Amino acid sequence: MHPQIFKVPAGSVLHFRNGALRIESDSYIDSIRGQNSDPDQALWALNDEVAFWSDKNPFLSLSGGFDSRLILSCLLKMGIKPHLITMGDAICTDVQVTRKIAARLTELCHKQFLSGLARYYFEQRVPNFYANGVKMYLVSTSWRSPFFSRKWIDLIWNLDDRWKLGSAWHRYAIQKNCAALLGFSEERGYNLRRMLPKPPVFYWSCYMRRTPYVDYVKAAEWYRSKYIQEFFRGNAALVTEIMNPKAAISVLESHRLGKDRTRTLSFLLTIIWWMRVVNAGCVSDCKGEGTSSLDVNSRATSLTNRGDAIGGSVGSSYRRKINPRTNFGRL
Repeated sequence: MHPQIFKVPAGSVLHFRNGALRIESDSYIDSIRGQNSDPDQALWALNDEVAFWSDKNPFLSLSGGFDSRLILSCLLKMGIKPHLITMGDAICTDVQVTRKIAARLTELCHKQFLSGLARYYFEQRVPNFYANGVKMYLVSTSWRSPFFSRKWIDLIWNLDDRWKLGSAWHRYAIQKNCAALLGFSEERGYNLRRMLPKPPVFYWSCYMRRTPYVDYVKAAEWYRSKYIQEFFRGNAALVTEIMNPKAAISVLESHRLGKDRTRTLSFLLTIIWWMRVVNAGCVSDCKGEGTSSLDVNSRATSLTNRGDAIGGSVGSSYRRKINPRTNFGRL
């Protein structure tokens, strides 16, 4: 939308201080050496990582996808039945799949073990997990994400491409750990009743019939609410550098009247909020209230040592075990 807007490179951190922008890049993936690897080695590495972080009463954020179900298979293989937590209303795909799994294999958590924004961010899972920082979660719980294991990443990175396409390795690992988990449908899958042990032929084709998916995110509905409509109109001038505010408001209005402009509005609302933060920092500097600092971390994880396995930019703060409860997140 603007010739001077660029995507942040992978493995990078943007530092915005005193009106200047600086970028640091340190991608662990670029340093991975080639080695012989097989799917069983990768599975052993992930099982070991889950075992290392597990306690006797973990909570798992479960969806209808592959990552969280794979973590569940690791826990069930160890004989641990975690409390399952998910988000959405009764018709949401994640809720339906999670309820079926809980009824047969473990337990669905109905306890409000987190409160306020901590609970909201937990339920938002991946999108806000990194955007808001793991430190926030550590106020009330001990987060663990086993997919940040260096050993597992090294092994999975060196697998043949046939194991990476169509979630082939995930299917294999789930089947090896707990084949019963294949008895439940997969997110946007090919069978309403089960997860396939292997990706079907031509799985990538647009002509393949997939199961419908009902999302837990109600952004389209939220953006039609009175509050968002008023907030957007009151701050539309903040997008002037990339878009005419009147054009932005016309997008908002077309969405309110029924046309789906969710993705565009999500982008514009992000820009508006970013500009509010930057402008607030500039005001703070002008008043002599200290240096404004805003760091945007685009890395999935710092991956510096086992202590950083939580991910984000937490560093070693996980060692302050405020709450012994373990909660597994997903990459």
